[in-house]
Amino acid sequence: QDQECDESVGGCGVMISKFNHQEAVRLATAIEERGYRFYSAAAKRVKDEFARNILAFLAEQENQHKEAFQKLGERIAETQSTIEELDPEASSYIEALAKTYIFPENEQDFIDSIQTFDEVLQYSIQAEKDSILFYLEMAENSKNQDSVKIFKALTNEEKKHLVKLHELARLVEERGIHY
Repeated sequence: QDQECDESVGGCGVMISKFNHQEAVRLATAIEERGYRFYSAAAKRVKDEFARNILAFLAEQENQHKEAFQKLGERIAETQSTIEELDPEASSYIEALAKTYIFPENEQDFIDSIQTFDEVLQYSIQAEKDSILFYLEMAENSKNQDSVKIFKALTNEEKKHLVKLHELARLVEERGIHY
């Protein structure tokens, strides 16, 4: 079942006023939501069963990550009466990462523009690299130890996705898998 843009995680766009740990978790949740939608849409378009199964697996992983971030956001909201803003330099860098990777102007047009499975893979590889950068920065700049642990764990998951995508790209080349 497709998930629509969720306003609680920034919808399909991003608006950042003051970048703090709660905002970072909200953006991380939005990254995972967008990844879920992307992989789900790509899985529906792929004819090869092996490729479809890999993309469906990646979509489910993104959904699980989203749920982990939602729980983290709830814990942060419960335990922090005041929210400490991130260092302005770190905040600017993280915001730039979020804006350039997470939210294209028109997400559906972007998904529709992808014509080949190789394009799905190349975009996915870059998206995973960007996610790794984002989560590493969040772990490095977070003062909340729960956040640090979750960001590091998700970084490791995204690294596994990256390896799987590279393996899949090799198999696609060997097998000549196309849409």
